[in-house]
Amino acid sequence: MTAMFSPLEGQTLAFINRLQEEQDRNEGTWIQRKKPAQNCSDVKCAKVFGIFVGARYCRRCGNCFCKDCLVCERRLNIHGELDPNGVLQKVCAKCFDDGEQTIGPGRSHFHLFLHFRMHAGCKNPGLNQKNSIKISNFRENLDLDMECQRISRGFKESLKSSIFGVTLPDLQVPAWKKSTYWVYGNMATKCNGCSEEFGLLRSRHNCLVCGCVVCAGCSTKDLLVYIPDEKDPLSDDVEAELTIIRIVGCPEKEPRVCSYLRLCQRCNTRLQDRQISKVQNIKKSTEENEDEDPAIQMTKTSDQLTAMKATIEDSLIKYGELVYLFDVGPRRSPRRGLVPKNSMQVLAKTQGDLADRITSLVTVAMGLKHLRPTSQKQLKILRNLLQSSFDSYHDFKDRFQELQKLLENVVPKETLVEIQAVVNRNAINSCYLSMKQLGLEVLYLSDKHNLDVALLPKLIAAEEIYKKLKFSGKHS
Repeated sequence: MTAMFSPLEGQTLAFINRLQEEQDRNEGTWIQRKKPAQNCSDVKCAKVFGIFVGARYCRRCGNCFCKDCLVCERRLNIHGELDPNGVLQKVCAKCFDDGEQTIGPGRSHFHLFLHFRMHAGCKNPGLNQKNSIKISNFRENLDLDMECQRISRGFKESLKSSIFGVTLPDLQVPAWKKSTYWVYGNMATKCNGCSEEFGLLRSRHNCLVCGCVVCAGCSTKDLLVYIPDEKDPLSDDVEAELTIIRIVGCPEKEPRVCSYLRLCQRCNTRLQDRQISKVQNIKKSTEENEDEDPAIQMTKTSDQLTAMKATIEDSLIKYGELVYLFDVGPRRSPRRGLVPKNSMQVLAKTQGDLADRITSLVTVAMGLKHLRPTSQKQLKILRNLLQSSFDSYHDFKDRFQELQKLLENVVPKETLVEIQAVVNRNAINSCYLSMKQLGLEVLYLSDKHNLDVALLPKLIAAEEIYKKLKFSGKHS
């Protein structure tokens, strides 16, 4: 009795039979393989075959090649000759370039694939074309604010189950670290960043913001979720904060209760831009409030001047101690050998830093002259603040000059020249590094925001001048 098949089933059986016949026919019908070689036949490669480098044969010429040198394919018949109706076989680069590059007739077997998948009961939604488009574009629908709130709430709740508010290592990824579009590691074969395949030396890591799978090189643990030290971690009114480390807006020191989370480069860039914009907006609003109220500006400048005075006082004490170390007693000329070179460098650095700080004190105090007091009380406070700053400046300057005169009396002239040369060299190095950093920042901002780089050639010219001064040795 003849079995009846539908047209689709008949095409499927015919396709399977054809593949089986091709496989049976191709057994031993390739061109005769040559004697196994110990090296790759490609002259430029010549790798030695061994345990980790296997030998493969070109299906046309029969020579041995390594895996990297046998990546081309040509349509060949059972005799190893070019045939547009043949089967795609692996060939070497020489055989691939030899002869006309004919593609040959082609046909789609997508309907057979759908038939097999339907009968196999495949329920993987990722194979659906509609869902695959959704997966490829999931980052466009990612709500960054919602993901940050998820991490903040989850970290805060995890503290309740930890010991003394200190987070413990997780044996598995907790639910609060999994994003809305979480991708499991066994479902990804390539890195979402560099598209390199995962293997023994390239491990899988999940971005805890968007959920994609990336390698270690395309991700960093720069996302810090923490509780500020001045707040109680177990209080219900306190919320965890998120920040990207090593940029503006992050804490100056590591908080006591914190955790470093991994994220991909794309999420890192987005969070950095958002963090920088937030800091700029806060700074802008603060400056507007200060412009409206001169009292706030005077308070801020007063605190800054107080901190600078304390720093200058400490520097003067340190500089005085170094000067007295050079004093070998009255009416005695010290010998040059008594002055170590490292002591000279420390003294020169302290002298240069102290001079810069005394000058900066006047610069900050001069900024108070631009304020416009709105009352007689504010005017009186402003005058007292200016008078106090200038009095402190003259006091620091006189003490500094007295110490310099004492140094001139106890140190030979040659040593003073060397100390001044070290001071000049340190100043030139500082200017050179500042100019180089400014040039890099101008280049980065111009490339990021498509700005004009007319300033960059001038900075490069100035950098070359400082570079010549730095290596010329003429610092006096």
